[in-house]
Amino acid sequence: MIGNYEGGFDVASPSKDWFENLKHEANAWFVNKLDEVSDETEKKNEYAVDSRDVQLHYLYQAVKEDPTIENMNALQAELQMRTQVDQRFAQMFPVHMESVKNKSYPNPT
Repeated sequence: MIGNYEGGFDVASPSKDWFENLKHEANAWFVNKLDEVSDETEKKNEYAVDSRDVQLHYLYQAVKEDPTIENMNALQAELQMRTQVDQRFAQMFPVHMESVKNKSYPNPT
């Protein structure tokens, strides 16, 4: 019987509804594993950076660690470029940009 390996079953007096017991034990194990994965994911996401923001974070860290004129100029150039891109998108797709600001994220059309 699978209970010999999974545990939770009394082998000496097998239950008539052993399949229900098996489903219950498997469900409990699965839910426990999902909770563990969810906790790990939440911890990782605290430090995650959106792939589109990697360059910005890199330049920001460079300025924090070594505040040279070159690093500051590079960060400023990145911010200016992003501002221009945001302005272009706001002109071309005002409804989409407004919903992104409101965190409603519409489906693309």
